[in-house]
Amino acid sequence: MRLEKAVFLGLALLGAVVRPLWAAPDLVLTFPAPAEQTDESHEIGSFALASGAFVDGKAAMVQGVGQLRQVAWRLAIARPVTEDLMQDLARQIVQAGYQPIFECSDQACGGFDFRFNIKTLSEPALHIDLGDFRYLLAQRQGQAGLDYASLLVSRGAEAGFVQLTLAGSAAAPPVEAQSDLALALTAAQKVVLEDLDFPAGSASLAPGDYASLRDLAAWLRADPKRRVTLIGHTDATGPLSANIELSKQRAASVQALLLTKFDLKPEQIDFDGVGPATPRADDATAAGRALNRRVEVVVLPQG
Repeated sequence: MRLEKAVFLGLALLGAVVRPLWAAPDLVLTFPAPAEQTDESHEIGSFALASGAFVDGKAAMVQGVGQLRQVAWRLAIARPVTEDLMQDLARQIVQAGYQPIFECSDQACGGFDFRFNIKTLSEPALHIDLGDFRYLLAQRQGQAGLDYASLLVSRGAEAGFVQLTLAGSAAAPPVEAQSDLALALTAAQKVVLEDLDFPAGSASLAPGDYASLRDLAAWLRADPKRRVTLIGHTDATGPLSANIELSKQRAASVQALLLTKFDLKPEQIDFDGVGPATPRADDATAAGRALNRRVEVVVLPQG
């Protein structure tokens, strides 16, 4: 079945829950299974995208100068069917306004020669089975000429692999406004999560929608290399050993909420507690004790 006639069939064939995973300024991709973004690159300069199979020592290319962005994912799908996965993703590309201009699969593309004449992200972020991969190139009218989108889909024994390549104006990373907390983390490396509410003697957050946690989660998600430690603090009421343990439990409860509600990676968030060792207000007053019951975010060095 030619892809141009099949791109609208994907979800029915896959029969799975679709999860939003990644967005360009006007292109949102969803996947039919849990997916992990494994790599991303962005560069400005000349680009060349395959627009034909590798024949007689070369593959036809569309060439241009501008922005080039590539993103790779690993999908948790046992024995994935690359045709089904490509059909679903190609449907989404078409819905974003692109028109397919070339598509092929493994040997019809040119096999080994085709794969190694196109620009891809590297193993292990992107695994390409030379006997089972599919490629699509599509185009649309952009802000300053043609924009291009290409998909490369392959599989491993227990996973699917996808690479999206954008070239032209659509490849520009979205500009996102940074929150005050994000700016403070970048500048000061240590920030108190001011809106958290811990009742006296409790390790659990009071019910609520905490803006500081949303901002912290967005800051961490923007760069998977970012790592922080959550430091819990208490007031001085009660035994020292109990307060130290309580401060650790408070930091742990914040970590758990970040991991479960915002789906962050555990390796990005550590926690500890120091009890009443570093008060920031007068512990003799109720208002001071409330300020001392807090969780701070400390940014760790990368690498």
